[in-house]
This record gives sequence, C-alpha cells and structure tokens, in this order.
Amino acid sequence: MTVNVRFEPDGIEAAVAASITVSEAAHQADLSLHLPCGGRGKCGKCRVTVLSGSLSEPTAEELELLTPEELESGCRLACQARLEGDAVI
Repeated sequence: MTVNVRFEPDGIEAAVAASITVSEAAHQADLSLHLPCGGRGKCGKCRVTVLSGSLSEPTAEELELLTPEELESGCRLACQARLEGDAVI
C-alpha cells in the first residue's frame, strides 16, 4: 500500500510505502532530517509536527520524551512515528 506525504513549509510531496517512519519518508523525498541518535528514539531531536493524517500510536520512546501536551498538539519523533495513511508533516 502506498501513502502520500507532504512536508511543509516546502510543499515537498512523496508517495511512499505505508508503515515506514516519517524520517524514512523524508529521506525518500530527498529531505534531510537531523537524527543524532541514528533514529533510535533516544535523543528527541527529530521532532516534527503532524498537521494532518494518520500515523501510528506513539511509541514507548515518544511517550518518554514528549509531554502529553506536545503529543496532543501533533508533535512526534520522525524516527518513531509510522505513516498509516496520507499525511501532512
């Protein structure tokens, strides 16, 4: 299954496989994200804001690094959040 993801504010779009992480989708769209911990969900530096769309439930790493308020406002870790449907990041 393929999903469409758009990265704002640049408006860069990509059709990617469902269930890959936001960071993997960004890489496929030729966008560079800063992943100091190598995408292991340990540093929290790859925070993105989900403007709309369907993503996986927060992982244990996200629950540890992000406050409930951040999660409520759409903040996620790009290395942990998986695309389940079309999304705008």
